Amino acid sequence: MRKMGLASFLVFVAGCGAAAQTPNSADPPSNQQPHSANLADEMARVYPIRARDLNMSGRAVIHCVLTEVGGVDGCKVVSEEPQGFGFGDAAVQLSKSFRMKAKTENGKPVAGAGITIPVAFRPARPVPSPAAQ
Repeated sequence: MRKMGLASFLVFVAGCGAAAQTPNSADPPSNQQPHSANLADEMARVYPIRARDLNMSGRAVIHCVLTEVGGVDGCKVVSEEPQGFGFGDAAVQLSKSFRMKAKTENGKPVAGAGITIPVAFRPARPVPSPAAQ
């Protein structure tokens, strides 16, 4: 995956649970994973309605700026698949729930670090395999 910022975070949701995974980076803005009080509920709230009705998975990549208090701001959609279902907009909405440890310089939190965040959306109910249909 191409890096556009100091680090990348991958957010997955499967069923009613959510987990985040942070790849290694030479100069990450934090050593924490993005988290939300209840990321699974938040993800269910922003899941694109048409995609949910079709039991469809999707993904989006957003680029944001890290704030000095550990949030993200100014998020823009870099890409989404499949296009036209609203996964990019949903990822931007979800980003308002992300909390990370702010990047520090000389022991003080600083804002302005760019960060690329890929977000994978999985439907709450499993997509049946072709063999099961």
